[in-house]
Amino acid sequence: MFFVHEIEEQVLGKNHREEEEEHEHERRERARNSSSKL
Repeated sequence: MFFVHEIEEQVLGKNHREEEEEHEHERRERARNSSSKL
């Protein structure tokens, strides 16, 4: 059971990092779009 919990935390951490990267990508896209409108 302990090992399963450890693996779950690793997977959740990995998913969280991927979400952060996606949000960062969206922020860059938005910044580029708004600057191109100026």
